[in-house]
Amino acid sequence: MARSPIAIVALSVVMVLVASCSDQSAAGQSPGTSAPPSPPATASATPSTPAPSVSPSASASVAPSVGVAGSPDPSICVASTGTAVVKVAIEDFDFQPATIQAETGEVIMFSNTGFESHNATLDSGACRIPTLETGGRHGLVFKATGSFPFHCSIHTWMTGTIVISAAASHEDRPLGARAVGGSVS
Repeated sequence: MARSPIAIVALSVVMVLVASCSDQSAAGQSPGTSAPPSPPATASATPSTPAPSVSPSASASVAPSVGVAGSPDPSICVASTGTAVVKVAIEDFDFQPATIQAETGEVIMFSNTGFESHNATLDSGACRIPTLETGGRHGLVFKATGSFPFHCSIHTWMTGTIVISAAASHEDRPLGARAVGGSVS
C-alpha cells in the first residue's frame, strides 16, 4: 500500500509535464521557450459618449447644450475687425458681462484680459471666436436677432448669453447714444 501514494504522485508529475509540452506545441513553440507577448490593446478612436443634441426654439435662439459643434453659419454672425460697440472682457474664468446685449450690425469685441487662453463658441456651433491668449481680441457682428447661449470650449463651465435685437433706426436713439457692455451710454 505504501507504493500507491508514490505511484500517484509520479503519475501526476508526468501528466503535468505532458500537458505543459502539449500546450507549447499547440502554440507552435518548442518546449522551453516562452510565448510571444500579446499585442498591446489599443483605444478606440471613436469616443464612447454620445454627442449632445441641439433643439432650436421658435426664434433664432438655440437651447443651451455646451460642447455642441455645429457648422459656422454666416447668416447668424461673422467675424469683424471693426470698432467695438459692445465690449466683453474675458477675465480669469468669467465673461464680463455674462449677458451681452447688442443690436444687429454692432461689433461685439471680446478681449482676453486674464492669464488663461479662452474662446467663445455659440452652443449651436453657428459662430465662434478663435482661442485668445492674454491681450488677444476678436470681434463678431450678428446678422440675426435672438438669444444665443455661448461657452468657452476650453473651460466649458464658462457660459454666457448674447441677446441680439433689431438695429434701432438713428431717429430712435438719443444723440450720441450707443450700446457699450450691454447698456446704452
